[in-house]
Amino acid sequence: MTVPTPRSSLASSGAAGPDAGDLAARDHRETARHLDLIERIAGIGSWEIDLVSDRIYWSPEQCRIHGVTEESAPRTHQDFLRMVHPEDLHLVNDGMAGLVPLTQATAEFRVLRPDGEVRLLQAHALLVPAADGSHTRVLGTSLDITERRATELALRASENAYRAIFRHAFDAMWVHDMETGALLELNEAAVELFGYTAEEQKARGMAGLTAADHGYTEERAWEYARLAAAGEPQRFEWMGYHKDGRAIWEEMRL
Repeated sequence: MTVPTPRSSLASSGAAGPDAGDLAARDHRETARHLDLIERIAGIGSWEIDLVSDRIYWSPEQCRIHGVTEESAPRTHQDFLRMVHPEDLHLVNDGMAGLVPLTQATAEFRVLRPDGEVRLLQAHALLVPAADGSHTRVLGTSLDITERRATELALRASENAYRAIFRHAFDAMWVHDMETGALLELNEAAVELFGYTAEEQKARGMAGLTAADHGYTEERAWEYARLAAAGEPQRFEWMGYHKDGRAIWEEMRL
């Protein structure tokens, strides 16, 4: 019995395989798709400006950041400048004017999207040489930091509010570092209670808040602090000395 020799279906049909051009085009499309996915995951858009023609090229993610499509995206840098918030236009212009070859520049500015929304962007730009060696191309990236900056401002406002409450509270307050034992912060009421300035109390540390000769020792104070740090709220009476030598009795809560 004779076994027939397998033949390629392509050969038998006369069809030709993909040529190098087709493979290169397919690889290019696949690379572009991967870059688009990477930019979308990172939330970072990329762009390029030809300083000779003023043409600008945006990646798909850059278009999404600005709320435009690839078809409606600006075609020139001047078109893009019309999307920059008028109050921040000087930041973009100054940044472009100050570019130095192969030195990254960073700017933060607001843009106006077509839907009227204002977004805050952080842009990085790099002046790079063209094929002939002239520095006529600017490559860059953009990141939308609107929400991040809003969170930072909210945290800062919250911290400022906490500090105002801490500073002006009627009760004396101290903040100690459990690892180093350092007295980090105290409020105005604590200064008034003991008579020592804030810097004097910080220099004296925990020992400066105790009356060791009456059994209210620094070691005992730290034991209360360790229990509080372990999650057991502490409330007790404590004795210390005023700067003028008077005994000070306190109700402590840790």
